Amino acid sequence: MISIKSTNCFLALSLSFLLISAGCSDNTEPEPTGESAGVDLGDPSGKVDLGNSEPFATSKTRKPISLSGKNSGAGSGGTLDAEEKQLDSVMEALRPLQVLLGTWEGKTFRKVGGFASLETVNWVWDLKSDRNQPALAMKADKSQYLQSARLTYLLDKQVFQLAAIDKEGTERVYQGSYSKPVEDVPGDTKKLERTFQLKLTQVIADAPKKIAEIVINQQKNDRYLMEVYNQSGEKMFRYDTIANQRQGTSFAISDSDYGEKTCVISQGLGTTQVSFEGKTFWVCCSGCKAAFEDEPKRWIAKFEARKKSETK
Repeated sequence: MISIKSTNCFLALSLSFLLISAGCSDNTEPEPTGESAGVDLGDPSGKVDLGNSEPFATSKTRKPISLSGKNSGAGSGGTLDAEEKQLDSVMEALRPLQVLLGTWEGKTFRKVGGFASLETVNWVWDLKSDRNQPALAMKADKSQYLQSARLTYLLDKQVFQLAAIDKEGTERVYQGSYSKPVEDVPGDTKKLERTFQLKLTQVIADAPKKIAEIVINQQKNDRYLMEVYNQSGEKMFRYDTIANQRQGTSFAISDSDYGEKTCVISQGLGTTQVSFEGKTFWVCCSGCKAAFEDEPKRWIAKFEARKKSETK
């Protein structure tokens, strides 16, 4: 028979073991979260800029990407491959529109006080505002309608999108597709002339109906019309047309490639030389020049890979 004294000793030893075990579990550190865990939380207050124009869209900050397929710090090569494929796909969709690149002199059909309004329009590639969503960026000096805009292609919706700021500073977003497809036809000089119509309709329901629709009507390499439509009830009516003439010489569309003057980024006609580590390359606009100077190794690697794939 077990005595009461033996039972008490057993209970005391069991209680001591439980207390020691509880004390050990308190030394376990909690799992790190947020920045302490190495998670990039981004910058929700960051703004996209059209190159010294007023910011109007948000964008997350990103860690630098190396050409080895790894993020500097964290991430996987698979994610980076997907980002590069998205960039290439968007640029491919925009490439037919890069005939817009350059500086244009615009003149309105509608006259105010007996005079047409004059403006200077400049289009460049924007490859830095959103790393994975390249665009053609526009700035217009003294415009009566759109002061700045960013034209891109949304892969998920399969539509073009124009995010713009009008003369009053109102943010406007338009989406749409070709109302007339891209065509390259021989011109007067036997060089190819590019034509298309891109119809873009405002998608923000509660926005003012002024400038409710925009049609970019490319008539030939050195001339395009920007048609501005307002809305009355359910109907659209053309309010004005800005006739844009390319400043200086015309932009020739080649029926082959541009040889050594191919832009290292856009594959368009290079107009400016850039260099890196003793090698010289060409870029087609100030936007491509800025992107190249920011990440030369990235763009050279993509350019060389593209040339290898074309020779296979």
